[in-house]
Amino acid sequence: MDTIKPEIKNLQFELDKLNQTVTAHFNAEAFDFGSGIEKIFLLLSNNDFRTFWIYPMEQEKYNMHVLQLGGLNEGKYSYLVLARDLANITSILYNKSFNFEVFKEQNADVFSNIAFFLISLPIIGFVGIFIFIIYKKYQKKIEKKREWELIAIKIRKQERMDKLRKKNRINKQKI
Repeated sequence: MDTIKPEIKNLQFELDKLNQTVTAHFNAEAFDFGSGIEKIFLLLSNNDFRTFWIYPMEQEKYNMHVLQLGGLNEGKYSYLVLARDLANITSILYNKSFNFEVFKEQNADVFSNIAFFLISLPIIGFVGIFIFIIYKKYQKKIEKKREWELIAIKIRKQERMDKLRKKNRINKQKI
């Protein structure tokens, strides 16, 4: 009967930031001299293990297990490794130093904001010029319309005056 706990050694952690994606790499070496290792798990938490995610680590070589976690959100994380052997005996490897932080790299954000601004500047310029040209054409049409309205008002005024003069002449002739 197996009563020996599995042994976890050589835990390695590496954090890669490529573009806007953060990937965490975990490597752990585990041994069990009794029944053998069944599975190695990584527990990851962002609130001191009040809640956590469980990730099975893949066996890469005889004793080496690996895990790559991509797309981590911004925040502080803690982790521990749990090994279980075929006799269902578990072993936990944890240290207060098993933590890391994922943060937004402000330089990348500034660069992307500047690039977006520089790309959108010509587009905004073309749209502005287009709106200005349309406005000027509309303004000219309004000016012409006002001119025609003034001419029409003058013509109507002249017609009224002519009618009044004609009425006055007819009235004078009758008297």
